Amino acid sequence: FVRSVLCQLSTERNAFLTKTNNIIVESKRFVRGLRRKPVRVLFPENDSSRVVNSHQQPEEKKARITSKTQNIERNDAVKMKITEQSSGKRPQVAVTRDQVDGLRFERAFPGDKRLSRLVSVARSRTFREHQGKILLEGRRLICDALEANASPQMVFFSTVERLQELPLDKLRRATLVKVKSEDIKIWSDLVAPQGVIAIFSRPNPERLNFSQRGQSVPLSLICDNIRDPGNLGTMLRCAAAAGCHRVLLTKGCVDAWEPKVLRAAMGAHFRLPIYPNLD
Repeated sequence: FVRSVLCQLSTERNAFLTKTNNIIVESKRFVRGLRRKPVRVLFPENDSSRVVNSHQQPEEKKARITSKTQNIERNDAVKMKITEQSSGKRPQVAVTRDQVDGLRFERAFPGDKRLSRLVSVARSRTFREHQGKILLEGRRLICDALEANASPQMVFFSTVERLQELPLDKLRRATLVKVKSEDIKIWSDLVAPQGVIAIFSRPNPERLNFSQRGQSVPLSLICDNIRDPGNLGTMLRCAAAAGCHRVLLTKGCVDAWEPKVLRAAMGAHFRLPIYPNLD
């Protein structure tokens, strides 16, 4: 008797579970059916000419929304122009200009590409030769170049006091840019940067004004296959001190306008003519 009762209970439980599962599945099907969208809506025979495509409705809504957004943007643009004209304000520019002793200078903004040129001019010999530019660092070297009538292109300085140490009357045609001292420390090769770096056009020895040319000795120094920048700079400094008439460099020598050669020569480049890349 007990076994029969247990069997009957198990069968009733299974039947109940299957019924509930079927109910759940059928309810899901009805929900899916309610969510479906018809492709077309066909009316009776009298209204057979009317055929509605349900897919056109969202496209019409999108067109309306886009037209509204375009109108809003136009209105905003008109309002901005009206406010600018009424207030007399101009849009802000990333570069601000200041003046010192009648000379205008710019303030470099973050990510200024002009600062990256310092590295390429200082490190690449091919760039210096193709672009015709050299890099001079320090007040004394820049002053020597300006006294020899070298043409400056850009001058980067950290403070206004550093700029005032230079002959400002010879910087009329140059672009003056004020940068942070941290930026100069990054691109400078010196342990203690002086806070002023300049880019000059590559000087032509025939056009420079050498102050010691009238007191020179008829003696030419020929440097052949000198690879070390420090040695070449020392030779140029000694030649300027001895009063040589000119210096001739063969093709195997290091570039005379490399920053290390310029520092070792201590301004000798602007005291006597140097002719590089000779056969």
